[in-house]
Parts: sequence; C-alpha cells; structure tokens
Amino acid sequence: MQKTTAPNSSGGAFVDEVPSVTLGTTWQAVDANAHQNEICNAITYNGGANGWVGQVLSGADSTQLFETLMKAGIEKSHFLGELFYKLDYQVPVVFNPANPHTYFPALCIDSPSGSPGPAQTITTTHWPLLVPYLIAFRSTIYDGQGGSTAQFSVTTGIVNSNIVCLTLTTNTANLAMLTALYEDAIVNNNAATGFTAGTPSWTNWQTITLPSSITIGADTINAGTYALVADAANNGGNAVTPSTYKVSFSYTASNVGSTACAGNVEFHPFAVAGSSTSAQIMAMQGRALISPNDIDPITGFPRYVPGQRTRDRFLSHQHYIQGGSGIYGSTGNSAGEATLATLGSTFTGNVLNPYPDGVNATSLTGRMGPTTDVRALAAHLYIHGGQTI
Repeated sequence: MQKTTAPNSSGGAFVDEVPSVTLGTTWQAVDANAHQNEICNAITYNGGANGWVGQVLSGADSTQLFETLMKAGIEKSHFLGELFYKLDYQVPVVFNPANPHTYFPALCIDSPSGSPGPAQTITTTHWPLLVPYLIAFRSTIYDGQGGSTAQFSVTTGIVNSNIVCLTLTTNTANLAMLTALYEDAIVNNNAATGFTAGTPSWTNWQTITLPSSITIGADTINAGTYALVADAANNGGNAVTPSTYKVSFSYTASNVGSTACAGNVEFHPFAVAGSSTSAQIMAMQGRALISPNDIDPITGFPRYVPGQRTRDRFLSHQHYIQGGSGIYGSTGNSAGEATLATLGSTFTGNVLNPYPDGVNATSLTGRMGPTTDVRALAAHLYIHGGQTI
C-alpha cells in the first residue's frame, strides 16, 4: 500500500476540486487498483508462516472483509498454546463465513474427547498450528531462569530386547526432570478420575527425544522421538527411575551390554513417537494451573516443571496424642499430650481422623475427601490452537 502520487495531489493526499480555485486530484487506475488489491488480498490470502486460509472472492458477499477481520481477531485473541478457562464446555468450531462469530479454534483439555479419558491425539489435518507447537514444546528445568535446562546428558547405555536403557548424568537438573516424569506417570495411572495411588503407569504415556544420534557399542541410536516403555531387564520394570537416573524407551537394535556413551536427551510431553503430524493431549481433569520453579526445601530442585502433571499434596505434619479416657486428636494444651515421635514404640493407642478444634472449624462434615483441594470455582480448561480447519 502506498499514498497517491497522482497529479494535483498534495503530500500523498487527494485534493477536492474547487472550481476556478483548485484543481482536483486525478483519479488514476494505479490508486484504485492499490486500494482494491489491498482489500482483496486480505480476504484471499493463503499460506505463510501462520497457515492462514483465505476466502474466494464473491461479488454477492459484501461482508467478506468484515468476516476476515473477525477471523483474524478470534485467532489472535489468545497466544498460540495459551491456556484459558471458560465456564461452559465447547467443542472446536471451524470458520464459517456465514457465521464468523461461532469460530472457536480452541480445545478443551479437561475433557479432550468430550468425555473423561486418558488422552486424545490431534493432528495437523485439523490443528495446523497447535500440533507443531506442542511437538516442539520441551519440559525445561528452571524455565525462564538462569541455568535453565531442556537437554539432559547421558553417561551409559544398554540395549536389550529392543529396549534402550540410558543412564543420565548425576546432577540436580537431571534428577528434577526424572522426578517430574515419574510423578506424571503416577497421574497417568488413573487419569480418567484423577484419584491416583503411588504406582506409575507407562501405557500410552510420554516420549523421549534424541536431538542427535547416540552410539552405544556397535549400535547407533538415531535421532528421533521414541515411546518411553517399562523395562523389566534393566530399569526395575519402570520407564523412568529417578533414584538410578535411568530412562528406557523402545528402539529396534542389537543387544549391547552396559557401555559408556555420550549425548543428550529431551522430553517433549505432547509428542507422539515417530510422528511429525500428531500430538497427544493428556487428560487434565480436576487440575489447577500452577507456576513452575518453586524449589522444594527437601529435594532442593523445582517441584513443578512445565508440561508435567502432579498429584495433590498434603502438608507434612504431626499429631498430638492424648492418652487416658480423652478424645484422640488435636486437644489444644490438654494434659498428657505428646507427639507420636516422643511416644515411640511405647504408644499402643490409636490416631483417629482429624477433629475440629472449635476455633478454626467446628465441623469437618463434607470437607473430607480423596484429595486436598482449595476453595474453587469449576470451569473448563482450554488450549488456544491458533486455528482449526
């Protein structure tokens, strides 16, 4: 687009004719075509880095520019991959010029398939922007801070029965990443309900990415994305074991004993093994968002890692115990109370359910359950896809 340079224009502006006083600006085809092309190109534009899909010009539709602007406004109303809440459940809706206001390029991730389930796979066929974003997303330790780490170094490797078991370097970042993965696998054990025991499930779970090939003995493990799998032979039946820094994944290769090797691995929580056109959205029912990089005072590394799920937690605590004929529970400063630690093996009574202290609460009815939760307003959680087709 440019301003006019036609005869009798002034500083790029058109001038009205004033008879016997001012000559009006000459209306030229170059100006008319520039205006027309600018509008038409906005309507019909296809492609580009954002995968824009335009419309076919129609002389019968005088609202196409409005429709295009509405489409762009909806697609840019959130950043690609941005998470947001909405009270009602809504399925994705593709753009329809006849009803542009219904366009909804977002995916509900607390019920990604419309009903509780462990995960849903989406493809570039319908999500041309979101899938590449999710595939490229890496879980990062100390994300956004100094010393951030998204690649985790390897020291040794074993290949047995088409399973590769790598041992990562012993350091804080690697331990933090493996601990976060193990926690997510526990959530994966019963993702449909969110109420999980302490046992991980490695079925239909996450992947490991090798940005470059790693040589283990005579085997070359090619760069790529592979499924993390349970490994009974070398990883205690786990896919990830934080205490031993081991991680196991499926790969067809000849058996090789424990061998020193070098390289790095990454963890892309939404990637699908072997696919550049699919991403996996894990179940997110009953989940609150929490910012990362909170350092655990016990472990010394972050408790929350972007892209990884966690169970609810309950604050570590002790109970006061009252002997004799008194109630069991919190008893203020009653005589005869002591911590269980001081009673040791000599205590033969029972520690019963929590009991209201009469000050902070007078009743716990309806407030006991399988998880520890905050006061909340329930709403559906969505991820903005940038565009859906």
